[in-house]
Amino acid sequence: MTVAIPDTADLYPDEMSYDPETETLSIGEGQVAPVPQGVVDYDVSGMNVLRKWFGYRRATRPQSRGEQSPLDDVRPTTWPSAYTSDLVELLRVLTLVTDLKPAQAELLDKVMDSSHITVADLTAAGVLPVPDGARSPLPKISRAQSVHGAQMGLALD
Repeated sequence: MTVAIPDTADLYPDEMSYDPETETLSIGEGQVAPVPQGVVDYDVSGMNVLRKWFGYRRATRPQSRGEQSPLDDVRPTTWPSAYTSDLVELLRVLTLVTDLKPAQAELLDKVMDSSHITVADLTAAGVLPVPDGARSPLPKISRAQSVHGAQMGLALD
């Protein structure tokens, strides 16, 4: 953080902007630098990660689709320090991910340029079609088992 994000109600940030010349990300009156352009532009399936993150934390959050709950209106009145910590961590992770992009592209090229296993290969090896005897339905579990297993981090058979 080069300039802290104010934690007063009157300066709760509602705007996010980026200056590519100085690589400065502004959140209201606060600033973070340097932030590479690729981090600011990073998206997943067309959704900009940073803008989505900020959209849920800005002073005037846009109306979401679907039915609203009264809990949607329970929000902080000032910018919490945890939001700043989360922002710095998000920027760190996005920086690491964007730094890996060239290596990921190189690996994808190697995979695509190598030989591939085809349906014909699997059929010739007797893997396809899958014999009916090798198929089994998924086990049925109760909701209580599912919730308990998820809480305990257990895989349910």
